[in-house]
Amino acid sequence: MSLPSARYTLVWRSENVEHKRMLSTLLAPFVAETIVDPDRQFNGDHAIFVEYFANTLNPQLFEGFRGKDVFLVDMSDENYEFVPALYTCFRGVIRAHWSEIFRPETVFCIPVGPSDSSVAPPPALPASSREFAWSFIGQMNKSTRPDAARAFASIEPHLLFTTDNVPGISMWNRTLAQAPRRYSPDRNSEVLAQTIFSLCPMGNTNLESSRPYESLEYGCIPIVERRPGFDYFTGLLGENPLPKFNSWPEAAAFASGLLAKPEELDALQQRCISWWAAYKAEREQRLAKFLTTRSNDVRPTTEDSFVTPAYRKRYFVERELLRHHNLRALYRRVALMVKRKLSGRGMRVHSGSQWK
Repeated sequence: MSLPSARYTLVWRSENVEHKRMLSTLLAPFVAETIVDPDRQFNGDHAIFVEYFANTLNPQLFEGFRGKDVFLVDMSDENYEFVPALYTCFRGVIRAHWSEIFRPETVFCIPVGPSDSSVAPPPALPASSREFAWSFIGQMNKSTRPDAARAFASIEPHLLFTTDNVPGISMWNRTLAQAPRRYSPDRNSEVLAQTIFSLCPMGNTNLESSRPYESLEYGCIPIVERRPGFDYFTGLLGENPLPKFNSWPEAAAFASGLLAKPEELDALQQRCISWWAAYKAEREQRLAKFLTTRSNDVRPTTEDSFVTPAYRKRYFVERELLRHHNLRALYRRVALMVKRKLSGRGMRVHSGSQWK
């Protein structure tokens, strides 16, 4: 299907937002102009609004767009705290963090995508010629991240840099003599360009984070998690070659075995690179179809136009987030909640919407 003509005004609430480069690239074929509107003064037609933490917004702010050719991009909702009433103000919704409760006719789910970096991805080195067998840079003491580091610790050479302390885990990798005292986003990108396997454990509460997509941009092989009976990344991305495992020891055994087979290692890397390029091209075509179809559908929408009846079940959010956790991740999540409670910051599973 050919792309629709660029007709939309892309409206940002702020100049400085996460994943701006990814969203700008994704939406560029459909955008005629871009504006920054921190006070929400724009009230025209044919627009795409990018909102972060949209669940905190009163739907009445957008009532004037009801019936117009206007779309919402809903980011930063890893806890599934979205407000269906807000969605009904728009012709359709583009959102990060997939769930099967969203109706694909009206909700176009996209990957979180890579974080912005000023380091352009270089031509991908073959996996077998890269410096690091695996790497991880970032906060470690949450979800299943300590399990990932412990399982891979004996696989050399590697680079591990943590921003917090975890018992039994060394901040520095054993094979890099002069490790920096901090890692900037650009330095992280340089490390990824020399990494074979990028460890991509779950984020705060959701199996998805930016890590798999940053890794793919730099030619790494991302290792992601799945849960028994719940393959999040296949649900979001469709069939894909990303290695997925129920446990990190299982993942480490896989990586260790493949490192001894350079030809198979390079072949898997190439499958990941080729699939990612094809996926992005296909996603653009599917988004074009989505925008065109929804733009031409002038029928009023209800909350049920965007979500299936499963959303109405009691404790939907809690049950949805539990699917993303295994026992170890759940234990660490509960421990963090208790710590927050004892420190007076409050204990919560999710914040719930609070319009403002």
